[in-house]
Amino acid sequence: MGWDGWLSSDEYPKIFNPGNERLWTANARVVSGVDLQKVGDGGYALGARAHQIQQDLMQLQKPVDEPQLLSIQLDDKALFLSRWQQQLLKVLQASPSAENKTILDAVNTWDGTASKSSLAYGLVKSYRLQVAKALMEPFNQLCQTAYQNCDYFAATHQWEQPLWTMISQQKTQLLPINYLSWSQFFVEMAKKAYQQQSKKDGSSKLLTWGEKNSTHIVHPLSRFVPLLGRLTDMPTAPQSGDRDMPHVTGHEFGQSERMVVSPGHEENAILQMPTSQSGNPLSPYYGLGHIDWMQGKPTLFLPGKTQWHMTLNPLKQN
Repeated sequence: MGWDGWLSSDEYPKIFNPGNERLWTANARVVSGVDLQKVGDGGYALGARAHQIQQDLMQLQKPVDEPQLLSIQLDDKALFLSRWQQQLLKVLQASPSAENKTILDAVNTWDGTASKSSLAYGLVKSYRLQVAKALMEPFNQLCQTAYQNCDYFAATHQWEQPLWTMISQQKTQLLPINYLSWSQFFVEMAKKAYQQQSKKDGSSKLLTWGEKNSTHIVHPLSRFVPLLGRLTDMPTAPQSGDRDMPHVTGHEFGQSERMVVSPGHEENAILQMPTSQSGNPLSPYYGLGHIDWMQGKPTLFLPGKTQWHMTLNPLKQN
C-alpha cells in the first residue's frame, strides 16, 4: 500500500469516554481492525508494559490519589518473563546435574520482580534472549540472501508470540543444528545465559540485576572532553525495572519524567525528572531531584519559595 492522502478529522480513530474510565498507551498498539489499517504499523512496542499498566489501572480503588498512580509508574513486577522462568525451571528440573543445579538454585530465587537485588531476573531475561537468537538466526540467514542487512529483531518488536509458539510446539525441523533434542538445546541456552550473567572475576557468581542495570546518564560533550563528566554527568547507580514493565529503566534510558497531577489539586501533584530541570552544570539546581527520580521519592510539582529574580532590561539605542 502507498500514500493516498490525508484523512479527514472525521475519519480519525476515536474512543470517547470509555466505560472503564481508563486510558493508557505505553507506546503500544491501541486500535485493531479497520482502525489499525488507518493508523498503520509505526513500530509500536510489544504490549507487555501496556498490559501491565492496564491491569494496575483496573485494580485502582476509588478515590484514586497521586501516590497510587505514582506506584503504577514504579511497578517492576516481572509479569512478562514469568512464563519464561517457569519454562526454565521445568527444563532444569528435567535435566539434573551438579552444573544444572547451580543454575536451578539461582532461578529458584525468583521473586517475580525486576528488583535491583535479584539474581534470577537477569538470568531469565538472558535465557530468553539466548533462545530467541538461536531460533531466529536461520530466518535471518534466509532473509539476508536477499537483503544483506536484514535483521528480524530490528524489523519488529512482535517476535515474542512466534518464539513462544516454537518452544511450545518444539517441531523437530525447527531445532537448531548441532542439538540432538530440544531438552539439550534449552539446557545449553541456560548455561550460556548463566555464563553471560556471571561476574568476570573467575568466581562464577551471578551479577545482581542492579549490577547489570545501572544507570549511566552522561552529557553529550563529556564523552569527548576529558574530566568534564565530573561536572556534568549523573551518578551511576543500580536500578530496578526494565523495558517490558511500567518502571522503565536501562543504562542510558528510562522514564523521562514521572508526573501525576489532578487539575485543581496541583498542591498534591508529583513531578520527578532525571538530571533535573536545569541544563546549566554551574547552576545550584543542576542535578537537583535526580536522586529522588532514581529512588522513586515523591517530589512536589509546584515551585517552592522564590529564591532568584531575573530582570531583562531593554537595550539602549545609540
